[in-house]
Amino acid sequence: MTRRAVAAAPLLGAVVALALAACTPAPAADESASTVAVERSVVAETTSDEDATTQAADVPMTVEEAGEYYLVLVEPTNTLLDEFDAAIAVSDMPGLRDVSGELAQGYEEFVEGLRTAVWPAEVAPAVEALALELEAEVPAWQAIADAGTDQDTADRLAELPVPGTAAQLIRTALGLDGAPVG
Repeated sequence: MTRRAVAAAPLLGAVVALALAACTPAPAADESASTVAVERSVVAETTSDEDATTQAADVPMTVEEAGEYYLVLVEPTNTLLDEFDAAIAVSDMPGLRDVSGELAQGYEEFVEGLRTAVWPAEVAPAVEALALELEAEVPAWQAIADAGTDQDTADRLAELPVPGTAAQLIRTALGLDGAPVG
């Protein structure tokens, strides 16, 4: 390990901690959030009148539905972040590259899920802010995945953007446990 890599280790730890804080895992949600999404989808697809379809699809979720939906939506990336953390803990650079590519794709899917839902007015601005934050992170995660060497991986890890506060704002507005502190 070079001196630069040794010097970057504390920074890398801080970057990883901040990245993990953005989407802190919450208690497991039951299937009701996916049921809400399916019910809304079925209503939108089975209503025969086109205006009624648009109206049904544009009805915001309740705060409770939004909380359940958010927990289901964030779970896959939280799982990947746990894998990322495990790879960091043992300095598994190939593993970091693999999970970083999965995170880039996972964040793209997360953003799509955020934007396709109709959120309650009190949380909608924070949801869009989170979508923008995650979109900005995707290239950095993909760059880690594309790194050719362990040193390139370490260098690119140090370039991860600092997560914003949108996830915390969403979790607080939706009354979810385990809201990140930063």
